[in-house]
Amino acid sequence: MRRQPVKLAIVGGNRGASFVNALFSLSDRIHLTATCDLNEWVLNQWKDKFPEIRTYRDYHEMLKDSSIDAVFILSPMHLHARQSIDALKAGKHVLSEVIAIQSLEEAWELIETVEQSGMKYMMSENYCFSRSNLTVKHMAEQKLFGEITYLEGGYIHDLRHLIHYPDGSLT
Repeated sequence: MRRQPVKLAIVGGNRGASFVNALFSLSDRIHLTATCDLNEWVLNQWKDKFPEIRTYRDYHEMLKDSSIDAVFILSPMHLHARQSIDALKAGKHVLSEVIAIQSLEEAWELIETVEQSGMKYMMSENYCFSRSNLTVKHMAEQKLFGEITYLEGGYIHDLRHLIHYPDGSLT
């Protein structure tokens, strides 16, 4: 039995533009239905590439759209938890680009909402699957570094420029 494509909405069209190639390559499994962004120019860019999509500047209006199965949240990171919770409560599955939570309370609210709604939530930190990280993982599995007795790593960097423009407005 062939499944119907997932009807997806992109939330955060500016950042979401980096996934256009993936959307085209997965078009047999994903049907882009809508895009939501505060910037009208960004929405028009999406409309140029996908003329049939609906565009929204109001996230909660978009969540009322019954033709949307799932949302891919690519908005500023501090919004991910609330937007995920609201989408789950609206009966939408959620793919969140990065870790959603800003506090322990948000973490529990997100977990409880997933459990209560029965919807799927996936955090899709994409750097885990970058070519360079997968290459290092493969090299370690092939024992190219010899016997590893201790390893510590981190992925710490300042992402404020991804959230705010220099004038303080959201990207």
